[in-house]
Amino acid sequence: MNFLNSYRRFAHILKFQRVQQVRTLFSAETLGTNIYQTNCRDALNNVEGADQFKWDLHAYVENESTKDSQKLKNALEVLVHLVKSDSDDVHLIKKTLYAFDSTDGLTDKAKRSIGNLVMQYIHSNNMPNVALDFFSDIKLSEFFAGFKCTLMLLDLLYINGQFDKIIEIDMENRSKIWSSKTNCSKFLDVLVFGACYKLNTAESFYYAHKLWSTIEKTSQFRRSLSFFAAITLNQGKSTEVIQMLENLETNFVDEQIKLLALADVGNVKEIIERVSTWKDNKKLSKHKISKNVMDGIYQRVQKNSTADDRKKFQETYNVVIAENGVSIETLEQLLDRTINSRITIRG
Repeated sequence: MNFLNSYRRFAHILKFQRVQQVRTLFSAETLGTNIYQTNCRDALNNVEGADQFKWDLHAYVENESTKDSQKLKNALEVLVHLVKSDSDDVHLIKKTLYAFDSTDGLTDKAKRSIGNLVMQYIHSNNMPNVALDFFSDIKLSEFFAGFKCTLMLLDLLYINGQFDKIIEIDMENRSKIWSSKTNCSKFLDVLVFGACYKLNTAESFYYAHKLWSTIEKTSQFRRSLSFFAAITLNQGKSTEVIQMLENLETNFVDEQIKLLALADVGNVKEIIERVSTWKDNKKLSKHKISKNVMDGIYQRVQKNSTADDRKKFQETYNVVIAENGVSIETLEQLLDRTINSRITIRG
């Protein structure tokens, strides 16, 4: 079992490859990938014997008739920090997981612990198709059944634009996974609402509308409401947007969505009042109005309002621009800001 000697050499040495940095909807701290990424950044730059470790492990997995679960667990914990993102290394991880699963006495907790670690490797190296392959493998289902793994999967799909897949997974798993994790379901819900918004189709709006009508709204991230309001706006239902955002605590993203909705219905008077008093509002004054939102309001006012209202808004628009009251961040970018939640995700 030469790979065990290699393991001892790597027990305190973590991976030397540079982890890809991608902007995720959830922070690394929320996803649980921060420790893996920190270990990668702090690793030594010159490690000898990594290839030998992998060869020895491969031989053990393929040829050893009786396999030791603890030794394989230790090997997997090292392996995810030695492998790269090529197909051979991914295959070795899968083969080692198969071998680990074949040993006696494994608990669900042990499997999910390793599954979380493997998923951290997959997420940190931005491999959505690998994630889908592992999740769809029936032999590995118990490794990736935990809530953290599911969250990492959906976040990975989100940042790679696989929005249809997010909704498909939600449809397949909501009743058997989501409902049993009511204290954590909001983490998954916001990704589903985000996917619906990104797709911006009649079908995705219907799905978002149906979901919004069934979930416990008081426990949701405010971002879920923002995504739902944004797709409702994009689907031409501005009156509904105004109604759903009425009498809610002030939020600078939702306020901008509401301004666009007010412009759609031609309520220039309220738009001018809200824009003019933006800097006097304690919560709103910490942020500037997005330039692309102001331009969107301008275009709508030109289309939906009287000449007198257009003139009045033009004056307000000019003042905001002159006072540098706009930001270059688009509404899309504001909706995609990273969520950093301190809520502990169990499972």
